[in-house]
Amino acid sequence: MFLEFLHEIKEEYFKNSNLVNVILINWSEYGKGPCYPAAVWNCKMVGICLSELIDAIRNISKSDIHLLGFSLGSHIAAFASNYARSKKVERITGLDPALPGFITVSNENKLDSSDAEFVDVIHTNAFVQGTPLQSGHVDFFVNGGIVQPGCMEAGNVLACSHHRAPIYYGESINSALGFWGWSCSSFWEYLIGRCWQSNNQTLMGEHTDQRMRGIFLVITNSQPEYAIGPFSHAIRNFIQMNNDKLQQIANLLLKELTFISIKNVK
Repeated sequence: MFLEFLHEIKEEYFKNSNLVNVILINWSEYGKGPCYPAAVWNCKMVGICLSELIDAIRNISKSDIHLLGFSLGSHIAAFASNYARSKKVERITGLDPALPGFITVSNENKLDSSDAEFVDVIHTNAFVQGTPLQSGHVDFFVNGGIVQPGCMEAGNVLACSHHRAPIYYGESINSALGFWGWSCSSFWEYLIGRCWQSNNQTLMGEHTDQRMRGIFLVITNSQPEYAIGPFSHAIRNFIQMNNDKLQQIANLLLKELTFISIKNVK
């Protein structure tokens, strides 16, 4: 149930600090395939159970609680915060929040900016496994937000891209360079080529400035270490990468549509 990514994030927290407590939630019994709709349905129940744990923790303020959720876990974190007694938690980080099963539901039943004092979201596989919608106070679309560099060679490009969200976040905790993004008025403006680099940039990940609002575009390396620092050091690579990736995405979508057409004919 993607626990390897969570353990890596836990280890990054513990590298330089003994002042944090990390609790990992294993809800694999309620999220097993192949019945994905059942996993979607169970998100609310798991979130309510997590809210009871939050309420049971003593000698800690909710302002000190930071919930991280990957894919379906992003929506579980939202339910947990909303069902917890008294005020909501301080921060929720959504790591490529799941799209299937949530695109048409109301904000009360999925992650959005009202679910915590601060909600930040990292998008790495939009339109496929992850949502393309702005879901937080600040949303980061990494490498275009759809297909991640290096994933074309990984075998399952979509799963690889989806899983990059927790990987990037884990690296951000102790990265010396950091994942920097520049602002864009909307993801749709980016898709039509209207979001060039600007001086309005901010860090993505653990050290995100909680005063920031809006959408930011981030670029990374294709392999670890993924962080490349402020965009000014890599904008030329981004332009070339973006052109190459658009062609790769077009080829991938054509392949998927061809497969679907053949399957339907049969």
